[in-house]
Amino acid sequence: MSAEVLKSWGPSIVSIIVLFINILYYIFGQPKVSFKARRKEQLVNISEEFLIFLSEVVSYSDFSGVPTKIRNYSLKIHLCFKEGTAPDHLAKILEELFQKVRLRKGMTTQQDIDKWNGEFRCKVRELRKELAEYCGVLR
Repeated sequence: MSAEVLKSWGPSIVSIIVLFINILYYIFGQPKVSFKARRKEQLVNISEEFLIFLSEVVSYSDFSGVPTKIRNYSLKIHLCFKEGTAPDHLAKILEELFQKVRLRKGMTTQQDIDKWNGEFRCKVRELRKELAEYCGVLR
């Protein structure tokens, strides 16, 4: 009799255990997973906006306000990471871009500007690759 009772109650007990595990996941696990997904989506959107802005910077003749915009985008990127700062290599590239734009404001000779354009494009390429590491879907 006890074997027959166990056979009939076995699937019910398994179902209750699975239900309990699902409830625990939706209480504790799912909010964390959805938060990370929203942060990643936010990082993708900010990165896309920032890279579009940076692609237009080379054609600017007036750089007033450009360092401030770069700093704003940089802060938005930093806030997408748990620690409140981007990983070291990414943070370094963001700071270098900011400093390069600050230097560009004072440049007047065409030779310096052309050299700056090449260096700036290389730095933006590095940034794009670094951001793709954190935003990329295909790895």
